[in-house]
Amino acid sequence: MQEEKIFDIAEINDALNEPLLAKRVASPKKIPHLAIRLHTLFPDSAIISTCIVSTIQEKTEQITSNYLKRLYSKNIFNGAVLVIDNKTRNVIGYVGSNDYNDVLHAGQVDGVVAVRSPGSTLKPLVYAIAFDMGHLTPHSTISDVPVNYLGYSPENFNSSFNGKVTIEKSLATSLNIPAVKTMSKITVPVFIEKLSEAGFKQIKKDKKKLGLSTVLGGCGVRLEELTNLYATFASNGVYNPINYLKGINDTTKISVISPASAYMVTDILSQLIRPDLPNNYQSNYHTPKVAWKTGTSYGRRDAWSIGYNSKYTIGVWVGNFSGQGIPELTGADMATPLLFELFNTIDYNSTNNWFIPPEDLSFRLVCSESGKVPSDFCTHTVSDYFIPKVSSVLKCNHLKEVFVSVDEKISYCMSCIPQNNF
Repeated sequence: MQEEKIFDIAEINDALNEPLLAKRVASPKKIPHLAIRLHTLFPDSAIISTCIVSTIQEKTEQITSNYLKRLYSKNIFNGAVLVIDNKTRNVIGYVGSNDYNDVLHAGQVDGVVAVRSPGSTLKPLVYAIAFDMGHLTPHSTISDVPVNYLGYSPENFNSSFNGKVTIEKSLATSLNIPAVKTMSKITVPVFIEKLSEAGFKQIKKDKKKLGLSTVLGGCGVRLEELTNLYATFASNGVYNPINYLKGINDTTKISVISPASAYMVTDILSQLIRPDLPNNYQSNYHTPKVAWKTGTSYGRRDAWSIGYNSKYTIGVWVGNFSGQGIPELTGADMATPLLFELFNTIDYNSTNNWFIPPEDLSFRLVCSESGKVPSDFCTHTVSDYFIPKVSSVLKCNHLKEVFVSVDEKISYCMSCIPQNNF
């Protein structure tokens, strides 16, 4: 500039003598848990392109962070969220923890891959398998009474019993004893095999150690596995591995359950008359149209809420990475409000079509007392879903014709009816 005489010598000397304030600035640290995970998997890749949608990721991070701050007063410090696009199985939102820099509460732990107890979140699969095996339909009845399986006596969350209940009510109200009874009917190996097909690695590894308590959370799962299981329900029962990277899609497809069973489970999980709704939800939350299930692990160490509509599946875990149990920690009160807030932000008042019954599902009338095909003596019937040529066609026998004496004090079997009565 001096040679070209653009500035005079005095101005150039002032510029040369002016201090140069140069310093390094911190590089962006977006989605740190996923970034570290993918860098570990692909250490030699200079550029890794993910399926994350930036707008959804930013909203998910902000909502999760703000929500967890409100729980600090309850000594609940950690949360994790995964958002899946059902159609592509792309992971479009990933929050390993609400605060990566929170060293005091182990914020660098990745809650998406941490192995935790699932609580009641595996119950829908147990009933779906039973639907496919023809053992049950939504209005089939089961007794919620004390049971003992070689020393194992499960109890309901509220330590009470309900007597005869329908499968629909058992799942909607998350009763433990009917779930264990159904697990016993379909058998543990069948259940473990289905979970293995659906990508549950820790369960596949521990399959020889697991028993009936698996359905109540007596096993280890990851948030990404659990969320993808519910994405499987949203995809007519077809499992497909989730994708983190663009252009790298695993085309593996496994039919874990039938479309009919998947729809029946969805229909039950989308009911609004549920005990696992957040307290005072009517005045605080706009309830999105989703099918969802909550779970609370033993000792109240883990709170889960997994929900889906036709477009997205969102998995939420809330708790403490330290494993500390908190009396107030339940899936309904601590995880579901975050799930609802995420759905209301990401897909508010969605115009997406809701699920429709598949062709292999039909209606029939069943006895309201037993859930079986009505006999000539059934006076009250209700409409029920069933799978033709699969669901049981046994007739109801809770009422039957009995021959009695004239004074109605003696009943007779068919082979001992006195001839003089005719």
